[in-house]
Amino acid sequence: MIHGIEYEAVSIGLLVGTSKGIQYRAIEEKVIQSGFASVQFEAVHPGLTQRVAPNSLTVFVNPSSSFSSVTNSESSSGGSERETDPELFTRYLELVTTEKNSGALAYIKAQIENEPSVVSCSIRENKLNVAVDDMPGNSMRFIVDGGSNSLVSNLIYKYKPAAIRLVGSIQETVDDNLIYFDRPSDLAIFAKVEIWKNGSFDNNSTSFIKTAIVRTIGGIDTVSGVNYVYKGLGTGKNVVAFPIYSAIGNITGIENLLIQLGSSVGAINSNMVSVQAAQVAKIITASIQVVIH
Repeated sequence: MIHGIEYEAVSIGLLVGTSKGIQYRAIEEKVIQSGFASVQFEAVHPGLTQRVAPNSLTVFVNPSSSFSSVTNSESSSGGSERETDPELFTRYLELVTTEKNSGALAYIKAQIENEPSVVSCSIRENKLNVAVDDMPGNSMRFIVDGGSNSLVSNLIYKYKPAAIRLVGSIQETVDDNLIYFDRPSDLAIFAKVEIWKNGSFDNNSTSFIKTAIVRTIGGIDTVSGVNYVYKGLGTGKNVVAFPIYSAIGNITGIENLLIQLGSSVGAINSNMVSVQAAQVAKIITASIQVVIH
């Protein structure tokens, strides 16, 4: 429901959003009569994570004096995950690697990550009879972010192949069996976004940009004093600029865009940050600079 000036037109494509940065666009044109218009909207980005609760679409992405307020009286429905080209390519590579090394890895990883409190899971496997790097022969190493030690050890015990050696610094006992695994260390990420705008750019879009970056990389987004946690890339995944360009490049009024990344405040000058197998990249809102030209 949009309230505004009598007989003003609500155009197709009008963007509204939540305080967390989830955006919806109008899919029909309506005229305000008796002070309001009931308009159908759809999520800008597909996926179940874009569903919104009642009365949460309250922000105009590009405010106009013609409209005074917006809200949704009902929750959104539907939604399915649609992969971007980079995500599809990454999944393809992961599937090929899994086929080559162990057909069970993808299944085990999916089952562990299906637990709500688990953020991400990375699995390394050495199928040879001899040690390779830091992995003994016929062994697996689980690196799990999130979940209690008890939960993680029980999941590993449930899904790991029989008669395989486990490697890790954390030890738990499940049904008289020793379970070993590791936790990833956080790698702090810093980002600088330079925007060359035109007259249609709304400076309030800065908060949407920061939220999109945290959602893409993973970490904590602070909006109006409230912290929102995003899974992002997961354990052992490099941080690259391309998916961020895809996430924010369609914001109205942006003519050109430069995104630079780094792992320290004094070195935000790259389009990629390498992440080790036992690390997980995380960014917070305060670590994102947005410069408007």
